[in-house]
Amino acid sequence: LRPRGALAGVWRQAWPLASLHLRAADRRSRRLLAEHGLQAEAFAGGATSIRVASRPLPAATPIGTALAGFEQVRPLAQQTDPRAVLEAVVVELDGGLSDTPVPREFRYSFRSCDEQPQRRIRRWRSFDVLLDPAVGTLAVTATDREFEQAADETEWAELTATLPPAPLRLDPWLRDLDRVLPAAQTALDARAGAKRATLDSASLYLGDGAPRWQIVAWTENDTPLHVVLDARSGAILKD
Repeated sequence: LRPRGALAGVWRQAWPLASLHLRAADRRSRRLLAEHGLQAEAFAGGATSIRVASRPLPAATPIGTALAGFEQVRPLAQQTDPRAVLEAVVVELDGGLSDTPVPREFRYSFRSCDEQPQRRIRRWRSFDVLLDPAVGTLAVTATDREFEQAADETEWAELTATLPPAPLRLDPWLRDLDRVLPAAQTALDARAGAKRATLDSASLYLGDGAPRWQIVAWTENDTPLHVVLDARSGAILKD
C-alpha cells in the first residue's frame, strides 16, 4: 500500500463508509501515513476520533478477548451515557512475526436514543471507548450527535414505528477471539493461496439480528481479504 493510495483511503472517511471491511482499510491507511509523518486526524475524522478522557486499567488485568475487555469498559460507558447500548466491537490485531495475532486495541462503540414527541425529534448520541491492553489504559471519545425531525404527526408516526437498533449483547456463549481467529485464519489462508494472509482486525456486530464476526486480513502483496462467521456457531457465512 503506497502513500498515495493510503491518502485516498483516509479521505474516504469524510463520507460514511459502507462496511467494516472499508474501516479496516482506513485504519491500515492511517498507520502508513503516520509512518511518513502525516497525521490523518488533521484533515479527516469526526467526534469519535477525539479522546476526551482516559484512565488506567486495574493492575494485572490481562485482556485477550472482547468479553474480558467489555467488563472493564462497561462502567466507563455507563458513566458517559447511562442510556447507551453497545453497538459494535472492533479489535485491531498485531500479527507481527507470530502465528497468533495479539489484540492491539479494542474499540467498543456505543449509541443511545432520546425522543422528544412534543417537538417530533429523535436524537442519537454515539461514542467509543478504547482499550489498549499493552499500555493498560481506557479512553472515551467525544460524542457524535445526530437527530431526525418529522415535519408533521404522520411523519412522526412513521419515524417512531422504526425501533432503534437492538443492542449487541456479549453473552458467555458467544464465540470470542480465542475461538474465531483460528477458524478465520484457516479460511483466509485457503483464499490467499501461496501468499500468507496476516490478520488485521476483527469486528463483532449484529447482522440480520444475529451476532457476527468479520475478520479482515491482508496478503503479502497488500490484497485485502475478509471472512464472516456466525458468532454463536462459528460457521462461515456468505457475504
